[in-house]
Amino acid sequence: KQSNSKMVAKLSPLADLFINDAFAAAHRCQPSLVGFAEKLPAIAGRVMQRELDFLGKAIDSGPQPRIAILGGSKAADSVAISEYFLKKGVDYVLTGGVVANIFLIAAGINIGKSSNEFIKKNIPNYEDVIDKAKYLLKNYNDRIIYPNDVVLNNEGNRLGVPIESLPTEYPIHDIGLDTLVNYIEYIDKAGTVIANGPMGVFEDAEFAIGTREVFQSISNNPNMTVVGGGETAMAFNQMGLTSKIEHVSTGGGACIAFMADETMPALEAMRRSKNKYSKE
Repeated sequence: KQSNSKMVAKLSPLADLFINDAFAAAHRCQPSLVGFAEKLPAIAGRVMQRELDFLGKAIDSGPQPRIAILGGSKAADSVAISEYFLKKGVDYVLTGGVVANIFLIAAGINIGKSSNEFIKKNIPNYEDVIDKAKYLLKNYNDRIIYPNDVVLNNEGNRLGVPIESLPTEYPIHDIGLDTLVNYIEYIDKAGTVIANGPMGVFEDAEFAIGTREVFQSISNNPNMTVVGGGETAMAFNQMGLTSKIEHVSTGGGACIAFMADETMPALEAMRRSKNKYSKE
């Protein structure tokens, strides 16, 4: 269908080769991304190649131990990413933000009305996401790490409590100090670190400590470090840490889709092109 667009029909006779260097859009299905690959031999550009090489190596064969740090509010994506990573042999998945809250619920911990309401309001099909998290805990319990203490927003002030003290009336806005120390130990020992998402409400300076210290620790790791996701890359840049990371992905949604092993139309189009034109 995309190959029949007017743009593809008009431009493809003028070219001998189609080079796709738009990794950030590789999860989209548009004529400029997939249409030309039906009419011309298609190959990846240097940016696309670098993205696929780094992300693929970090997940499949990066130096061990390999850990993933998944946080933020896009819990459905991160739970799917967790499953794919664990199946591929990533040693540990460390969680923060709403992702951690999902796993706390899956572990049978009442996180409180306020944090529960946020999940119900902002996570589509949240019950299915929690069920998937329960499945992962059942099958990979010792490899999924969630907080043993959290920081609550007590009228704008930090209030650290162990998870045994939950539920409370206050929402969870950051990981706690014990959890932070534990996560830094994992990061310091890691041969490969893949990071996507903050540890809490890092936009509020009062609750940015967990995110800032975890990200700083990642930047201090001398081994393979990969940062993915638009907001995460932006946070590293704002903290002045980007230059210390081996690879910062140019893709937001595309990076997440790749890490969750979702079908990516632009990559599929290049595979079909290879199969078609390598035989000619």
